[in-house]
Amino acid sequence: MSITHRDRIKGDTLELRQIQYFVALFEEGSVTAASRRLNVVQPAVSMQIAKMEAELGHQLFKRMPKGMVPTHAGREAYRRLAPILTDLRSARDDLAAIGNKVAGHLSIGVIASVSNNALSECLLTFCPAYPDVSLRITGGYTVEFQEMVRNGTLDLAIINAPARRLALPVTPIIRETLVLAAAAENPVGQGPAIDLASIALHRVMACEASSTTPRVMSVSC
Repeated sequence: MSITHRDRIKGDTLELRQIQYFVALFEEGSVTAASRRLNVVQPAVSMQIAKMEAELGHQLFKRMPKGMVPTHAGREAYRRLAPILTDLRSARDDLAAIGNKVAGHLSIGVIASVSNNALSECLLTFCPAYPDVSLRITGGYTVEFQEMVRNGTLDLAIINAPARRLALPVTPIIRETLVLAAAAENPVGQGPAIDLASIALHRVMACEASSTTPRVMSVSC
């Protein structure tokens, strides 16, 4: 015997409480265990199951010496009704978490020195922690990123410290130490310190003009 759409319910629609009691009895196998699980008295379980059987027009359980044994209709009802409780619990948890859930899309500009070093490690930490956030990472230079943040192309950017004060919120996140690299035989590297004026006497390798990283990166003979 199976439950069809036509004869599924003779009276009012099934109540959530009836479904909860039915699933508990099906899984526990006895009225005593089901009532303990639901924290209700045994007659309450028996009454709801009897009411449910009357509405469905099918016997759902047979009372046996070893407990309540589901009938074919009972097994079919469980197959159809148990997922409803699972979906309800899932929906309840999702709705309860809406206020604390971090989700959405984030566009970030990242300069090369960060993308080549720390970016992959940061993503390995960020992505599992915020699986509902989609990221778009753009590589480029500090000057470009400033304009992209202004016009809304980027939500934020990790850049080098700008030479001038920006009309944008800026949060320092790391301080780097830059060094002057020179050949061992070059006198520029012999002393304990060097002033910037002395560097002008040497040929230098500088970064591209679109970057605001200090232009002197190394000295060659």
